[in-house]
Amino acid sequence: MPALAYTSDDLLKWLYEHPDEPVAIDTETDGLDVWDKRSKVIGLSIAFKVNGVYVKWYWGTRHTAGKEQNIDKATAEKIRWVLQKQQRPLILANWQFDIVGLQNMGLDLFDNPFYDVLTMQNLINENWTKGRRGLDELAVYTLSPENRKIAEWEWEDEFPLKVEKTTGWPNTTPAMMFNYAAVDALLTYKIWEVQISTPAWKDLEQYTQVWEAKQESIRTLTVMRLRGVLMDLDHAQKWFDYGRSEQARLKEELGLNPKSHKDMKELFINRLGLPVLKASEKTGEPSFAAAVMVEYEPMLERLESPVAKTIREYRGWDTACGLLLGAYLKFTSPVDDRLRTEYTTHVTTTGRLSSRNPNLQQISKESEGKPWKECIKPSFKAAPGYVLISADYSQLELRLATAYTQEPTLKQVFDEGRDIFDEMTEEIREQLSRTNKKLAEGWTRQKTKTLVYSIQYGGGVNRIMSAFGVSKKEAEILRRNFYRTYPRFRALEDKCKEMVDKNQKIKLWTGRYRHFQYKSEGYKAMNSLIQGGAADIVDRVMNHMLATVDNDDCRMLLQVHDALVFEVREELVLEYAQRIKHEMQSVNRIVDPEGTEPMFPVTFAVEVSYWDGSEIEGMKQAA
Repeated sequence: MPALAYTSDDLLKWLYEHPDEPVAIDTETDGLDVWDKRSKVIGLSIAFKVNGVYVKWYWGTRHTAGKEQNIDKATAEKIRWVLQKQQRPLILANWQFDIVGLQNMGLDLFDNPFYDVLTMQNLINENWTKGRRGLDELAVYTLSPENRKIAEWEWEDEFPLKVEKTTGWPNTTPAMMFNYAAVDALLTYKIWEVQISTPAWKDLEQYTQVWEAKQESIRTLTVMRLRGVLMDLDHAQKWFDYGRSEQARLKEELGLNPKSHKDMKELFINRLGLPVLKASEKTGEPSFAAAVMVEYEPMLERLESPVAKTIREYRGWDTACGLLLGAYLKFTSPVDDRLRTEYTTHVTTTGRLSSRNPNLQQISKESEGKPWKECIKPSFKAAPGYVLISADYSQLELRLATAYTQEPTLKQVFDEGRDIFDEMTEEIREQLSRTNKKLAEGWTRQKTKTLVYSIQYGGGVNRIMSAFGVSKKEAEILRRNFYRTYPRFRALEDKCKEMVDKNQKIKLWTGRYRHFQYKSEGYKAMNSLIQGGAADIVDRVMNHMLATVDNDDCRMLLQVHDALVFEVREELVLEYAQRIKHEMQSVNRIVDPEGTEPMFPVTFAVEVSYWDGSEIEGMKQAA
């Protein structure tokens, strides 16, 4: 380690005298499993500015090699004082991971005000990268090459240290780790400096609730992740094995591999006669990338061919085993049989919450008649004496769209508690009967849902053609009829497009923005307003529920789609189900407690049931 002009005590004394100075923090751990305490923090690094000069430091706390270099009790107490007791503002790249690791070692910074630079970047401009979103990528995006060269040496060239990292740093001393560890803290600090000076961040600061609410959401997600959800691993393993055996059977039945692009061409194009939706620029061969498969899915659903049915079943089991059951088996903690998904607040462009390791947003709401979906939810179970219940917003995005448009017929249906898609089906069918009787005769409730969400998500004629298997002319008829039936949706869409054309961004109700790289992306604007606005509603409601309803009798465990999942004491299910429903439906009170008029003039509805979808006895009577 090179000689420095300051000591640990110098830095701690300066921090003690400047209690409001933000400090960047990063931890080093012997593994990634801090959530169930299998992994421990072995050291802590900080970085900040003293009189315009960057400073950084690394303290070893649990190094097994060079133990004499780990901090003593006096230094540990000084660190606790300047960080925890002074409630100092913190700057981190992965708040959830670092704060939980530090909590495990007795340093509780959970309530400190903080900045999370990855989440901040998504608020400044969510289009900053299309690939992996980590500190290294953010440094490359944010900092000049000169500012990124902040280490005295490049640790990647130190082969022994690279080997040690893969095995949890067992033989490293604090002196060996100093530069490598301190670099990440200093990078985080420099990135934060750039971020808070950007016009986009200064614009956001007018809406103080944006970052305050996001901080609270990150804390809430951390509480839920620490709790995890209890898993029935025997059930998951049984269905994983069954699903893989079904895949093998279905593959043999087809005589081709539904995951091979070469074989998919034979199955989709030659046998089923489906159109080539996109060709590879390099080879000219049909593309079956994930985005293209989204277009093929409704086509497969419509076909009555045995080949299409077999492909659907194979793909269903592949998702169930590969993305869900297999991941549950892999990521469930061996310490307590609880699964802790990693909720991320810096990945999606819409602002919606995402999760990984495993992705719980893949759990389907509708699974009837599809065993590859029906087997998923029973993998989750409640602790003894408790049950799992789900509180799910009913048509949240459509209600929000209705609040924005004030489309009178839809608003009335929602306010009177009638079935929105039944009503819309009749209205759309009536309009179609005047222009295309063939489309009108085959019109169903499911088609209404598909059309509504296709248009709401910015789908044009081509999207409608693939979703319904109709000609371009018929797709245009469907689109025109929808807007003829609900003209205020067209007005909202045009207004949103106009905003993007003018500013390349659209402001959501919270004050945050959805940015667009090109003015031609205006067709996505209405969806961004609605989907992003719905995500912000769920965020605020989730924080509210943790603060007002959550306790030992009713623990909030998960957010899945627009639903919150609770573990409730068995004998108190009806009481808490009614309370949860009442609170979650009070959206306007939650998002704007001081408001004299509702921010969203529409009725919100929440369906509360057991996690498996069965009815809670007494809920209907109470409603």
